[in-house]
This record gives sequence, C-alpha cells and structure tokens, in this order.
Amino acid sequence: MAKVKTALKNFALRNWGLKTLSLVLALITYQSIKDAISFEVPFEIPVEVKVEEGIAILDQNPREVEVTFQGSQADLGQLSHSQVKIVLTPKATDPAGSEIITMSPGHVEGAPGVRVVKINPKDVHLTFDRESEKRVSIAPPKIKGAPLIGKVEIDYEPKTATIKGPKRRIDERGFLDTEPVDVDGRVQSFTKRVKILAPADAMVTTIDPSEVEVKVSIVTDTVSHSWTNVPVTSMTQPGLGCAITIEPSVVSVSLHGRKDLISKIKDKPVNAFVDCNGIAPGSSAELPVNVYTPFGTDLTTTVAPETVKVSVSARPEPDLQPEAN
Repeated sequence: MAKVKTALKNFALRNWGLKTLSLVLALITYQSIKDAISFEVPFEIPVEVKVEEGIAILDQNPREVEVTFQGSQADLGQLSHSQVKIVLTPKATDPAGSEIITMSPGHVEGAPGVRVVKINPKDVHLTFDRESEKRVSIAPPKIKGAPLIGKVEIDYEPKTATIKGPKRRIDERGFLDTEPVDVDGRVQSFTKRVKILAPADAMVTTIDPSEVEVKVSIVTDTVSHSWTNVPVTSMTQPGLGCAITIEPSVVSVSLHGRKDLISKIKDKPVNAFVDCNGIAPGSSAELPVNVYTPFGTDLTTTVAPETVKVSVSARPEPDLQPEAN
C-alpha cells in the first residue's frame, strides 16, 4: 500500500508544471466555449392555438409572450420573428368551455440550434365558442399622403368578404378595414392590391378573399385655351418640286389639360400641319390636321375643322435649253 501511495505521489509530482498548465488551459477553453454559447436574447413571439373543426377561440390571454433564447451569437442571429412561434393544441372539445395551458419549451417552433430558458408568462387562458361565418362589407380603403397635383378618387373590388371565427364575435362585426393606400407624391392614376385587415378584437381565423384591388384615379382640374387662324403647313418629302394648296389654310386649335401645363404654353404659338407624303402629283386628298403638343399625352387637342383638302400640282416639265453651237 505504501508503495502505491509513493508511486501516485511521484506521478503527481512528475512534470507538475506542465500538468498545472494543461489544467489551466483546459479550464480556460471550457469557460470560453461556455461563454460562446451562453448568449441570451428575448423575443416577443405569437401564441398560435389550433382547435378542432367547429370550435373557435373566443378569448385568448395573452396572444404574445416573451421567450428568452440561449445559444451562440450565430445561432441567435438566425432567429426570425416571422418563423418563431408557440403552437398550442387544447384538449377541450366543448365550444362553450375554457382551458388554461402551461407553456413549455416543447411548444416553441421555428428556433433550431438554440435553447429556451424562459417563457413569460407561462400560462395561456382560453375561452371557446362555436365557429361561425358571415358575409360582411369592406370599408373603402383609407388614403395615405397627398398626390403632387389634383385630388384622389378610388374604386375597389370586391366590396364584401366572408369571415370565419367565434359566433359571438362574428355576429357583432359589421365591416372590415384594409391597409391604407399611399398616394403621396403621385401624379398618375394606378391600381394596387391591398390586404384586408383582420379585426384585432374579433379573433377572426379566415378572411376570403384576403385582398381587394383598388383603382386610384388622380383627378386634376382641366382648363382649355384656344388659338384661331393657325396656319396649316404641309409636310412633304424633300425635292418634291410641286405646288401644294391647302383649303382651308387656317384652323382653330384648342388644348385641354392641367391648369399648370396650359399656363406654360398659352402665350406661345402652336403648329398645325398635314402629312402630304404619299400624295401623287396632280391629285388631291382630304387629310387630318395634326398639332404638335409639347406635353404629349398630358394634353388633349381639338382642331376645327379636323380635316383639310390638300391638292398637289402636277410635276412641272424640266426646261429644255438649246445646245450652244
């Protein structure tokens, strides 16, 4: 026995410095690993309750809880609010009953690689009702912001939707709201699909359809300005060498559009013309009068008369000069 003790003592004392250093390094490594995987992050996550067909949740308290996760910085950084949730399945089958469920880490979904260390609060109080459905009206979408010019007019489809949820809540619901439509800074009309919002206090489980299509019209005050005795010019290919007669030679032109655009051009001349390309010499045709508008489709044009008669003279014979002796 004495020999064994002596051998153990000699083993412990042999290279004691290296053994002590190894122990210290092992402790440092263990602590480093422990620190690296011991970060904690609190998350506010929703509590989802799955019930049997024909049963709906009348009241749920709370609907969100704070869950503290522990893990490495990399794993915690992968957590997504859109994926992490608590899923509960009540035992109750009576649509008039209630139940209290105590949550545990096993109820948490969508959080791989991390550990749940705390759920606050732990208990969820549920009250049940019979599931019902109802067709309800959809309120006109609210407008957010203001257009750059003009005013906003909207139309939307559909104007009703079917909702499902607890009968006592559904019976009280008269209409549904939608997401607002942002028109800030807009100058042109547009169409957009927006989501129908579930009432926060009604515990609605289904909305069909889930969106509406909104047609937004940016309406501006339209004004007009007219020019009389505007000369009509001809547009021909170079080198035609024929005389062109236009009857009548002048027209009246009116431009219609936004007040700000009309005010920029009302003191400037307008150009009216007819496209004579393709008319054979010695013939005539009734052609539409065109007007160049600097703002394109933002302005509409009225011309009186809309057409003019264009006559093209026969091509003159070339002059033949006698050859000099």
